[in-house]
Amino acid sequence: MAKRKPTDIAQMNLRLPEKLRKMIEVEAKKNGWSLNRELVRRLEKSFVDQLTEQIIESAALRFSKEVLEGQLTMMNAMISEFNDINRALGRSSVLDIKPIKGKDSNG
Repeated sequence: MAKRKPTDIAQMNLRLPEKLRKMIEVEAKKNGWSLNRELVRRLEKSFVDQLTEQIIESAALRFSKEVLEGQLTMMNAMISEFNDINRALGRSSVLDIKPIKGKDSNG
């Protein structure tokens, strides 16, 4: 059997619940095209939606990391200022707080 090209059309047998088949048929008629075209369009859209979801999730994770790193920087600046004030008041041995290290920090 020859290898199929990406542009080839492949025929498949498909089993699905009648209720779902009817829903697809109604949508196909509403859109003015065949049941086959409606199925192909919906399947293709599901892959686009999946990729979009992955891109959004990746961006959200990067943004969250940047926000947390900014908060960590701000907290360390506050700790440094707190320690400086305590040293000026002569309390360095009692309330000296160490800076917070991020997950990717060395040390």
